Amino acid sequence: MRHQTVDLLGRVKRHLLQAKWNLVVMAACCFVMAAYNFVVPASGVLGVAGSGLDGVIGALPVCGIVAGALSLVGSFASKSTWVLSWVEVAFEIAMFALGFWGLFFPTTMGDYAGVLAFAGVFAALYLVAVSLEMDRMGAGRWVVSLCVAVVVAVLALALAMGFAGVSGAQGVASLMLFVAAWGFVYGAVSLQGVGSVEDSIAAPVRLFGRDRA
Repeated sequence: MRHQTVDLLGRVKRHLLQAKWNLVVMAACCFVMAAYNFVVPASGVLGVAGSGLDGVIGALPVCGIVAGALSLVGSFASKSTWVLSWVEVAFEIAMFALGFWGLFFPTTMGDYAGVLAFAGVFAALYLVAVSLEMDRMGAGRWVVSLCVAVVVAVLALALAMGFAGVSGAQGVASLMLFVAAWGFVYGAVSLQGVGSVEDSIAAPVRLFGRDRA
């Protein structure tokens, strides 16, 4: 019984270390923001400053900081491959930096539709990188991830161009974040246990060494 418990704990530990925690964090943040954006009253709560859609805009920088920081930790904690080597880390640092920028310079963020559209484009680009990594490693169906990225980009474009109107923008933004979340879930499942973090870290060294040779 004791050996069975040790083996079970060993398998659990191995699966936890192989999980793509950065993509899990991205999926969780997208789900949370999609739900919050969907339920918050567009006009806000009477007498409560910073509620409504302004509250959603104010929450995005915090979400970016949290997602960037936790994803960065998750990348180094996982034993699985990084998305296109250091491109994954670049996305996480960019999220963290953009979150701080929005937090300290909120007047530069623009209106609701523009801010959410930018977040959607960022998520779509990340999903494109995930699909390329899936294709490179032969994991899962990269076309599915790419199609999700295209859908997210189209919804972001609809937001930016105002196709949904003022009344429909909130619903389109929630749908965009919800679709992106499932894209990150699929990427996390497909890339779990694929490759190694050591190879991803050393990839630039091998590339530049090959060029010099």
